Amino acid sequence: MKSWKQFASSSIGMKILMAGSGVLLALFLLAHMLGNLEMFGGPGAMNGYAALLRLWPPFLPIARIGLLVLAIVHIVTSIRLARANRAARPVGYASRRNRVTTFAARAMLVSGIVVLVFVVFHILHFTVRSVNPAYKHLTDATGRHDVYAMVTDAFGRAPIAAFYVVAMLLLGLHLSHGVASAVQSLGWNHPRYGGVLRRLGPVFALVIVAGFVAVPLSILLGLVRPGATGGH
Repeated sequence: MKSWKQFASSSIGMKILMAGSGVLLALFLLAHMLGNLEMFGGPGAMNGYAALLRLWPPFLPIARIGLLVLAIVHIVTSIRLARANRAARPVGYASRRNRVTTFAARAMLVSGIVVLVFVVFHILHFTVRSVNPAYKHLTDATGRHDVYAMVTDAFGRAPIAAFYVVAMLLLGLHLSHGVASAVQSLGWNHPRYGGVLRRLGPVFALVIVAGFVAVPLSILLGLVRPGATGGH
């Protein structure tokens, strides 16, 4: 236990914990984004996918608890690292370094905070459904929860769609630096593939952002239309 505490409180340990939790959260984002693309298959595809996730009842609670733990680890270690770096870095050195770091790196804290606020709203909106309680009662013709109708209704409202798109752009900014940094922190960097690995963050971020914003933009543009619903 003592060695674990020493590891978790050391600079290297915190970097590994932050990077490892970040990678797992990034993989979840990829899976979540691919699931969202079922919207382009119509109500049957989207509602069928949502129902599939509920075939094993413990799956969603376990997944949510796991994601919550990962998010807490990621946030706490990032704050502790930021404080440690500020305490150890002379002011003159900090101002010189700011000139050579990327905008994405400097915006990590701000983008992380905005994304966190968005995640809380997103959970209240689509998971807890307290923002619009009517979403709890939407069903399709087969009696399944009509996730398709919920999403098309939500993103048919321009302010919500705009907030979602802006949050995804900031998430992309966070990922573009975070993924590349995680690769280095976890020791996955390699001299031969250094250039490719450095581009991994921006490329991954672009894929994630494009996949997520495609849904609200397509709904706003009328490319994805509301389907018939069996309840409201």
